[in-house]
Amino acid sequence: MPSGKVPFIALYLRGREAPALARALLALPGSIFAYVDMNKAYILAQYPCDLLHDVFSLASVADVEAPLGILTMKLGFKAKSPKLWWFLNKVGRRYEWRWPVEALVESRS
Repeated sequence: MPSGKVPFIALYLRGREAPALARALLALPGSIFAYVDMNKAYILAQYPCDLLHDVFSLASVADVEAPLGILTMKLGFKAKSPKLWWFLNKVGRRYEWRWPVEALVESRS
């Protein structure tokens, strides 16, 4: 879905039924991923507005709480990943990681 029209939401759930609710929410269109642990779950999704009522209906009947509420990302959010080749040196026909080197800088006092 276009991030300029439908915001990303994150839900952190705690409770006995949090893993089951996270798995149920993953079946809805717009779900991106979920991390599930014992009695905890974190869900990232981009649900259309007409589905939010269903999401909240499911959450209201489950034995869960959302201590952080609903976390939303700014519309039009764009993430940039680093260009990994900036951190590589070509050695012959292969590449090696370029590790950072500390440099001593003298300051004027």
